[in-house]
Amino acid sequence: LFLPVPPGAWCSEAKEDRPQVELKILMSRQEEPPTMNLREFLNNAGRTGPVLESLTPAYHAVLSLEGLQIDQTKETTTLPLSSVTQAPAKVALNGLYTAVENPALVVLEATLRDRDYVHLNSGVDGAVPELGQESVLAVGDKALLRVEETLGYPTTELEYRRRFLPGEWSVSGGGSLKASSPLTGWSAPLRDPCMSHEYASSGLERLDRAPPFKQRYIPLNCEDIIPYKFVLPPSELEFLKDGRPGVYWRILEDLVSEASKAKSDAPRFKPLVPVVMRLTHLVRPLPCTILATYANETCDVEVAPIFIHEWERHPERHYAVPGFIVIKEFVDTSKAALWNAPVGAGDVGERVRRRVILKEVPIGSLVAVQPTSFNIYDAAFGNTDDVVKVHPCDIGNDFDPRQAGDHLDDVSYVAGRRGSYAIRAGPVPADAGPSCQYEWQLHLHAPTADEMYHFIATLRHAARLGYQQQLLKLEDYKKKSAVSTKTAHYDVGPVYSTASGHLEVVLVEARHLRPHQLQEDRDLKEKMKRMAVRGPNTLAVFKMKNGDDGEELIF
Repeated sequence: LFLPVPPGAWCSEAKEDRPQVELKILMSRQEEPPTMNLREFLNNAGRTGPVLESLTPAYHAVLSLEGLQIDQTKETTTLPLSSVTQAPAKVALNGLYTAVENPALVVLEATLRDRDYVHLNSGVDGAVPELGQESVLAVGDKALLRVEETLGYPTTELEYRRRFLPGEWSVSGGGSLKASSPLTGWSAPLRDPCMSHEYASSGLERLDRAPPFKQRYIPLNCEDIIPYKFVLPPSELEFLKDGRPGVYWRILEDLVSEASKAKSDAPRFKPLVPVVMRLTHLVRPLPCTILATYANETCDVEVAPIFIHEWERHPERHYAVPGFIVIKEFVDTSKAALWNAPVGAGDVGERVRRRVILKEVPIGSLVAVQPTSFNIYDAAFGNTDDVVKVHPCDIGNDFDPRQAGDHLDDVSYVAGRRGSYAIRAGPVPADAGPSCQYEWQLHLHAPTADEMYHFIATLRHAARLGYQQQLLKLEDYKKKSAVSTKTAHYDVGPVYSTASGHLEVVLVEARHLRPHQLQEDRDLKEKMKRMAVRGPNTLAVFKMKNGDDGEELIF
């Protein structure tokens, strides 16, 4: 989490003028969305989902950043926070804090970074890439909605084998492993790692009694393969960074319930490494398009048709889809439907295409797929209800600027609309009128809707390409040495990069140094004479000033 600090905040001698951070813990009670199969999902259209409660402050504190140094991480610090009914606790990173009654504890690490480091890492790897903090959520852009899938026992032996599940398929549905309801899920046993990289990534080789690795071949006809066993990371942050399958809190509850039932004779002082052997839920990325965002940390999204088509192939799967569901069906009149229709299919005009919109989706469950973008609005839409009324064939074309090349100005090349490249715009927000201040404005008029699609697609691609070029320049700037490539005349020691905060001082010449005495004094008189003569000071003091007549800078 990158927090900007005002420029020159560390130049003040008074500690009360140093930057302070107001830390608040917000709390909200959320209901778990119900799991639904495809039939229940289609029948649930128009019904309201779980009501999201507003965030309320629970704890707060004032954090002092005294003692931070650039690129030197402050080790793990435990800070107390006071309740909102009390005055905010005053805490510091050096461990000093005021007395707090019944505090809440927050464990964190802090580091002072420069601007180039923040720009580079916020676009490349970010703090938590899986949560989308390295990217932006823009209206009209693609995103991934993290939904939970409740695992169910395979209905056929063929499905059991194609999912590469361990053991044998049972007609009775797995016996005691069969779930009693779709909400709890089936405790699916995980398979052993089959490839060497899976065994290394699972962490099993680092156990005291590591299980032997046996390489196995995964058939090519397998699909939706069950995950392999792995060592549970100590925190949910590492769980998300490693991309582990399942839901962290559900895995912990399952491990705790199993530990309470089992009786272990192992000594209590020996820590046990938890190994995940089974899962009841998986997290699936649901591709969608953002249509609108709201101030209450919710948004409206449109589900990608490819997810609905995949769900139609497996209608028995249960997903916990959040939000309020809106579905609009249209008759498929596209040319692709006519071309792909089999011979003797009859009236292909009866084929249906759906537009599925989810309202009031928590914005924290979305993960952006692009590092940069911009919002795309359509003035013809007043709200998302107007968006769903547009036919799917009227929102797309087959123009792709990455493959256009020199044919970009050829009208015959870019003409036509066949629905393979779509741009979905959202309704114009209320604060996007003349009262909103923009950095610059550009008014254009396109003769056709196709040319406007082409312009928006090219502009968005150019913005992403320009951002990628800036990241490459930052990478080169980070790797570039602060010392010139010319041959140095002096031994300046280790070379530091421009990303660090070191000040290099080279001693060029030193004069009038006290000569080193090679022999002892002959008598006491000569010793007293030598001690009476004051030699030059051999200690050098360097001071930095803000200009020739400015004040000294203290670090």
